[in-house]
Amino acid sequence: MLLDRLTGHRSPYARLADLRADLIAAAERPTEVSTGRRALQLLIQTFFLSPGLLVLMVLTCPDFEPNLIPYDLAVLTAVPIAWTLGAMVLRGGLSYPLAGLALIGRDGRAAGRLACGLRAFLVWAIPSALMASSQWVQHVSPESVVTAWSVWLAGLLLMAIYLVIALLFPSRGPHDRLSGTVVVPI
Repeated sequence: MLLDRLTGHRSPYARLADLRADLIAAAERPTEVSTGRRALQLLIQTFFLSPGLLVLMVLTCPDFEPNLIPYDLAVLTAVPIAWTLGAMVLRGGLSYPLAGLALIGRDGRAAGRLACGLRAFLVWAIPSALMASSQWVQHVSPESVVTAWSVWLAGLLLMAIYLVIALLFPSRGPHDRLSGTVVVPI
């Protein structure tokens, strides 16, 4: 907001005292994303995504019948697409502002909707594809239980690895680098 007022994107400062007050307030804010804050954001996001994650895991789990519900492949495709569209509309999702974080672009402004969508796509494409592949293996070759379980567990393991990477690099993971976004404290 400080830069927006200085560059003319918002109403400029009328008094120097207002600028100074904003500078002092900005100096008191954290400049780095802590692991604890990022963990809080991930917990909030997991809560919001849990219904979709449950659907994804149940529909693709080798313990269940491949045709558990009609149009199961359409549902498996719709869940990550909905998450990606939600990230585009909400510029990353509701979990970021609730945890005191925001997504910004390379220029320091709020991340664009396409960048947020690309970021979400990069996160969900491979695990979703692995889980859908597990279901495909069950459809094509029901006797290939080991292969179906291996692919399904690979999808789960990849999601766990993503969580670890997000905690090790709280402000900029690999998907952030590829999409040109950075996680910052508000």
